[in-house]
Amino acid sequence: MFTIFHLVKKILQIFLSSVLICGLAASAQTTGKTAARIAKTIAETDLIPEGIAYDPLTKSFFVSSTYKRKIVRIDSTGQASDFVKEQQYGLLGVVGMRVDAKRRFLWAACGNVGNNMPMKNYDSSQLGFTGLFKFNLSNGKMLKKYLLSVPGVKHFFNDLTLDSTGKPYVTDTWNQKIYTLNEVNDKLEIFLDVADKYSPNGIDITPDNKYLYVAMYASPNAVIGRIDIATRQMQLVNLRNAPMSGADGLYFYENSLIAILPNEPKDTITRFFLNKEGLSVTRSLIHISGSDFFSQPTTGVVVGDSLYFVATSNLHLFNKLYNDNHGKVDPQLLPPVRIGVIAIRDN
Repeated sequence: MFTIFHLVKKILQIFLSSVLICGLAASAQTTGKTAARIAKTIAETDLIPEGIAYDPLTKSFFVSSTYKRKIVRIDSTGQASDFVKEQQYGLLGVVGMRVDAKRRFLWAACGNVGNNMPMKNYDSSQLGFTGLFKFNLSNGKMLKKYLLSVPGVKHFFNDLTLDSTGKPYVTDTWNQKIYTLNEVNDKLEIFLDVADKYSPNGIDITPDNKYLYVAMYASPNAVIGRIDIATRQMQLVNLRNAPMSGADGLYFYENSLIAILPNEPKDTITRFFLNKEGLSVTRSLIHISGSDFFSQPTTGVVVGDSLYFVATSNLHLFNKLYNDNHGKVDPQLLPPVRIGVIAIRDN
C-alpha cells in the first residue's frame, strides 16, 4: 500500500538525486575534440615569443620576443618582418601585447626578469625593471613609454588588457599589483594591490568594461580573480574543483574564460563556463591537451570565434640550453615558432 511515508520517501529521493546531479554538473569537466592547426610559422627559432596581438584592419598579427627584445609583424600573406627592431627604444624582454584598433595603437609590456626569461645583452643592474610601451600601429614608431624602476623593488609587467576607451590595465607579477594610467597626468598608478599571496599574470576585461578577470599564481593552487572596476574590489571565482594550474593567457569569451595552461602536464587550453553572476564555474572544457607542435604555449588572441595562440614558444628548451651553455644557444636546436589556432564557438 502506498502510504504518506512512501510518498515523502520518494520526494526525498528525487530531491537528493537532483542535488547530486546539480553538484556533478557544477564541477563537470569534459574533454573536447577541438582540432588545432598551425596558422602561422616564424623561422626565427630563437625569437622566444610570449605575447600575440591582432589588428583586424590589416589582418596582421604581432608577436613579441622576450629574448631578442623586439616585436615581429606577420602580415596578411604570412610574411614575418621586424615591426620594432631589437632593443629599439630601450625595449627589454617583450611580453604581453594588445592592439587598440580604433585609435591605431599597439601596447606592449616588457621587463627584465633575469634567467627566468633570458634576453640579449642582459644587464643585471636592471633586474626587476619594467615598462609599458605605446606604438603607432601603422609604422612601429614609439609614441610613449612608461617605465617603472624602484630601487630595491623588483617589478615585472607581464600581461595587459584595454578597455573600450583604450585605457590599459597591466599585471605586475613580481610585485603583486595591477597598474593603469592616470587619465589626468598620464602616468602609471597602482589600480589594485591584489595581496602578497597572489601573483597576477593573464588578464582580460568584459565587453561592458565592468570587470577584469585575472589569472593568479598562488599556493597551493592557482586562482582567478574578478575585479569590479568601479569599486576596485576583487572576488575569487569559485572554480568548483575545475583543474587550474597557473594560466599564462586568459580571455573572456561569451561568459566564459579561456585559459592557456602551460603548466599542465600536456600543455592545455581549457574553457571555464561561468554562471550568470560570473563568479562561479559551472563546467570546464578542455579544448586541447598536448599537441605535436606544442612547446610551452603562452598567450593568445581571440579573433572572431577562433583563438590564435603562441603554440611553440621554446621557452623551457631555450632556458635549459642557455643555462647549460653559459648563455650560448644554437638556433638549429630549436623548432620553428608556430602560431596555432582552434575554433572556440562550437564547443
